[in-house]
Parts: sequence; structure tokens; C-alpha cells
Amino acid sequence: MRERFEGDAGRVRLIEALSKQDIVQYDAALATALAEAGTLVTLAPGQNVVTQGGSDNSVFFLLAGEASLLVHDRPFGTRGESTCVGEMAAIDSSAKRAATIQAATDMVALEVQESAFRKSPDDHPMAYKALAQLLGQRLRERSRFVRPPNPRPVLFVGSSSEGVSIANELQAGFKHDPFDAIVWPNGVFGPGGVAFDSLEQMAERAAFAAFVISPDDTVLSRDNEKPAPRDNVIFELGLFMGHLARERVFLVKELSSDVKIPSDLLGVTPVTYTWKQGTAVEAAIGPVCHEIRKAIKAQGPR
Repeated sequence: MRERFEGDAGRVRLIEALSKQDIVQYDAALATALAEAGTLVTLAPGQNVVTQGGSDNSVFFLLAGEASLLVHDRPFGTRGESTCVGEMAAIDSSAKRAATIQAATDMVALEVQESAFRKSPDDHPMAYKALAQLLGQRLRERSRFVRPPNPRPVLFVGSSSEGVSIANELQAGFKHDPFDAIVWPNGVFGPGGVAFDSLEQMAERAAFAAFVISPDDTVLSRDNEKPAPRDNVIFELGLFMGHLARERVFLVKELSSDVKIPSDLLGVTPVTYTWKQGTAVEAAIGPVCHEIRKAIKAQGPR
């Protein structure tokens, strides 16, 4: 099967197959970049693509065949064409492989080294959203395991470092409520890569999530520069949207702030506040806490 993706004609088929991958989503430039960065590998039935506990961190884009997903040697699911495996270890360079992926049939895959995989979303930012959706989908797969109930509901509060003062005010505003508001302390992207294990654990614990959106970066959209939230906040938001229902996720932003938000996130409940320089932030955040409090009471624990 490997020969189907070799040579000039095979390269066309390879790029076409990569364009169908769930994190590529028909981005021809991204598919081409991955094709140039990767190496074709073949696997026989029973051969491991990745092994649980391993410290390698390449990502494998499955082009042909089917693989079994094993956790502690127990079947957990399958992986087929048009998806990738090993992305978690590549995102978090300090993490070991969380599962074994074993070829169930003859397989062909494209192996992409961690450095090249991490560069791809930087050069093609929309891949972050697709990657977040994929990780959210895989988090939902894990929900088949029994999750112990929390004695108190948890509200996850995410922000960039620039918006952490607002996040802390939200946390303070909920100190007397019958749920715990927890501010994510580190952000997603740090020197060691994505702290995905910790973020995954928080996604499993949380019943609600609120994200402080602030104009931390700029993006070029239709030849116009517009303020935009930090990529890590959008990543976290997409991940929690995949794990929680939309009505359990809130966007918190200053009313006059003209922040460009990806259109796929517009269905998330927006909660706005008005704050003027020199006035107390607590007073501005009070109505936000009230709106979120009402929504949490209406939704109840998860």
C-alpha cells in the first residue's frame, strides 16, 4: 500500500489524503507542509504504532488501514484513516504515551517529528481550533469511564496572563457560592509545552468554564488588523466546548472591547462588563458574577 503514496503521482495522493485529516480540514498548504516534513512508514497487523508509557513523541497520520487503541492492554476504541495518533505526547513534550496504538490491519502512516508538528499550527493558526476539537472528541471518549462525582461543582476560569486580574476578581466574586471557582494558573503554552494532563484532569472535574477574552494579540482578517484573544485561551475554550455543553461555557469580555472571536465560538454565552480606568474592578465584575451565578443555578451540577 505504501507505493500508492510514493513518486510524483503518489505525492498527489498523499497530499489529498492528508487534506482529509481531521486537524488539516482541507488546508492544502498545511497538507503540503506535513507531506514535506513527514516520512512514510508501514506497519503489519499486531505491530505498535506507539506504545503506552513510551517517551517518543512523533505524530502519525493514518493514511490506510485500521488500528486498535489499547489502555493498559484493554481495548478502548479504534483509529482509522483521516485521523492522527500520538498528538498528545507531541503537544506536551514531557508526557509519556497515554495509550498503545496497534495496527489491526496492514497500515500506512506518515510519521511527523514533534518539532515539525508543533510548527505546523504556528504557520497555520486555524489548525489550533481543529486540534482542540480533536482533543475534545478524545476527551469525550474517555467519559465512558466512571467519573467520581464532585462534592462541589467546579467552575474553571481561564485567561491569558494579561487577563488574569479579571479572572482573579471573578474567583473572588464567587467565594461565598456553593461551587468552587478555580483560576487556571499556568496558561496552556509554557517552556515544557502544553500541560495537557493537568488541563485534561481539570476538564474532567469542571462542571462549567468561563474564559476572560481580552485584546492581547492582533490578527489580519480581510486586509484589516483586528485585536484578538491569545491563542492559548482559544485553545482552552475549544477544548472545554468539546467536553462541556455550550451553555456551560461563558465568554467574559469588556463591552467596548472590539475583539475578533472565531465564528465557531459565537454560540458560547457572552457575558460583558463595563470598566473605566480609575474605577473599582470589583464593581464592574459584580454583574458578570451575577449572570454566571444564575446560569450555573439553572444548569445544575454535571
